Amino acid sequence: KGVVFVLSEGQPIFPLPDAFNSIAQRNVFGVPFTVYIAAVILIVGHFVLNHTAFGRSVMAIGGNEAAANTSGIDIKKIKIITYIITSMLSALAGILMASRLSSASAGAGDGWEMIIIAAVIIGGTSLFGGSGSILGTLIGAAIMTVLSNAMVILKISVYWQNIVVGAIIILAVILDTFRRNKMLGGKE
Repeated sequence: KGVVFVLSEGQPIFPLPDAFNSIAQRNVFGVPFTVYIAAVILIVGHFVLNHTAFGRSVMAIGGNEAAANTSGIDIKKIKIITYIITSMLSALAGILMASRLSSASAGAGDGWEMIIIAAVIIGGTSLFGGSGSILGTLIGAAIMTVLSNAMVILKISVYWQNIVVGAIIILAVILDTFRRNKMLGGKE
């Protein structure tokens, strides 16, 4: 990120070519093209996590890395592949955002990390790993989007919005910890 700031001198880059801008600005049957891209990623991600050895390995590593190692899963390889996939999807999100806004800025998306973490936790993914789903994350993201839009409509200060997101994360962590302890019979 620092390299991007140095290269761009902190200035947004625009105008971008019309062909590039049309990627995320066009509609197909009245639906933004980005929705179709998200749907494809959702379906592929769901299939991979639930119906492939790679997906089961990812969930096993998240649930108990030592047990996954004992069962013969190449943890280093799976983690590297997972990081590569995550990086590629992050790059795609950046491309779609730049295309949608017709400009690119190094600071675009700053602060979204906490909203994403909140969406994932609300969607049922455990912070302790080993459980979660793509559909749950989609539902969590929808809830966070509705909440964010409601706070904007109600003219709640951005600072208070950040406090609300933080409170949601803290509450979700407490609930996740309680649920995990209940499942383990209070052993932790």
